[in-house]
Amino acid sequence: MIRPTLPSAMGINTDHMPYRHQKGFSLLEILVVVVIIGIMVSIAAININTADTRPEKNAQRLSALVELAADEAMIHGQEMGLRFYRASYEFSVLDPGQGIWVRMDDDDMFRLRGLENDLALDLFIEDREIVLADSDLRRTDGDDTYEPQIYILSSGEITPFNVRFRSDFETDGYLLSVSVDGTRTITSDASSDDS
Repeated sequence: MIRPTLPSAMGINTDHMPYRHQKGFSLLEILVVVVIIGIMVSIAAININTADTRPEKNAQRLSALVELAADEAMIHGQEMGLRFYRASYEFSVLDPGQGIWVRMDDDDMFRLRGLENDLALDLFIEDREIVLADSDLRRTDGDDTYEPQIYILSSGEITPFNVRFRSDFETDGYLLSVSVDGTRTITSDASSDDS
């Protein structure tokens, strides 16, 4: 059978040119593979980073605030306090004239700080767990017996304590330990279980 001769778009007769076999991949094929690999890597990264880092971030935030409060107490020569609730904490300052603890609600740094809905904290003083109230009842009932659980003194001393930030319904979390001289360490309960 004889094939008819057809000119190319440029008017060139291609009958005498040998058929060229494709070697390698086209740019489109390479781009499709790169996109598929990118999607797979993204999905893998999302799955790897699903660990909840909020307890650790909250422990780091409180550690920084305790350091700042200790510095403020020494610089201004005032006694400060820290009180914990089941899902929040707040700083206070001792009013020496009246002898009462005053919350620092108007201070952006030391205001009441609430945790996200599914986070909780556990407080330990002298190796005993302190039962924490759900919230500050004094805000509603007018009771003036507010006392901090942790004292941050102008001498640089702090009531030693441990506070664990964790997700609700879990026992492991991140433990912030504060010593009497203000030294702070953060450890993961999960990493201490592995050892």
